[in-house]
Amino acid sequence: MSYVVETWELTKVFKKGHVKAVDAVNLRIPKGAIYGLLGHNGAGKTTLLHLLMGMLLPTAGGGTVVGYDMVKESSLVRKSVGFMPENYGLYDYMKVDEFLEYLADLNGIPRSAAKTTIRMLLEEFNLWDHHSKKCGQLSRGMRQKLLVISMLLKEPELLIMDEPTLGLDPLAAREFKELIVRLSAKEGKTIIFSTHLLQEIGGLCSHVGIMYMGKLLIQGEVENIKKRFLKKQGYMITVEAHPLDEAYKLLGDQLQEQVALNRGRILIYAHSDVREAIFDLLASHGIKVRDLHLEIPSLEQIFHKYYRGEC
Repeated sequence: MSYVVETWELTKVFKKGHVKAVDAVNLRIPKGAIYGLLGHNGAGKTTLLHLLMGMLLPTAGGGTVVGYDMVKESSLVRKSVGFMPENYGLYDYMKVDEFLEYLADLNGIPRSAAKTTIRMLLEEFNLWDHHSKKCGQLSRGMRQKLLVISMLLKEPELLIMDEPTLGLDPLAAREFKELIVRLSAKEGKTIIFSTHLLQEIGGLCSHVGIMYMGKLLIQGEVENIKKRFLKKQGYMITVEAHPLDEAYKLLGDQLQEQVALNRGRILIYAHSDVREAIFDLLASHGIKVRDLHLEIPSLEQIFHKYYRGEC
């Protein structure tokens, strides 16, 4: 498989070797992914993104971003990738359209084409009515939209966003999440964003990487990570059946798993997904199965398990 982003043993050390902000990271991000780089503040997320953009030089290791060497061809990376920093890269004293025209000039986009593209994007993002306002007069949600437009001007294959929903109100955060989905699904963009706000944005991810103290603890497709987690931590299956006591006794006698009774439900802690065996066993004894449910862990649960060293 070819990757839009791939690194090998990427390392960044600060303070004369005492702080490994990024520690031997091997990142693999496929085309079309919505990749969530998850971790608490200080985990190394921002440093890693700055390395990918060529804004910092690695202490060791290397990588490629959209086919370019992140060190030797960093200028080409920056021309080809849209980047949204955590701290705004806007000029508050410039008008919205002036700011976008300025960026278009920097990226070598002809002015006639730039004006058409800028108006189209401002209308698409419901910002055209604000095009003559100064950037500093915009709300935080509008400023985020403007930053996305600034990334899209050069039609990048890859978008990188550092804590994109930080500080947004709930409505603006929802609009921003809808925007990410649209950019991925309709326009085929590969998107990387860092966040520690899993409850806000974690559900968007097709792929994740969990960082802790500079290390990438785990990465991959969200569904595969959940399957790996279940295999390691065990499967919890809940059963609702009638008659309940008869079902509980039968499962306790016949299954080689831990079986418990709690609030009118049978809980089974298993080493594999034994739902089919449970259903067949109960049905063969004339017991009606009302519900048979495998508890799937949330991304937030998995994240905290890894952070506590329980995985």
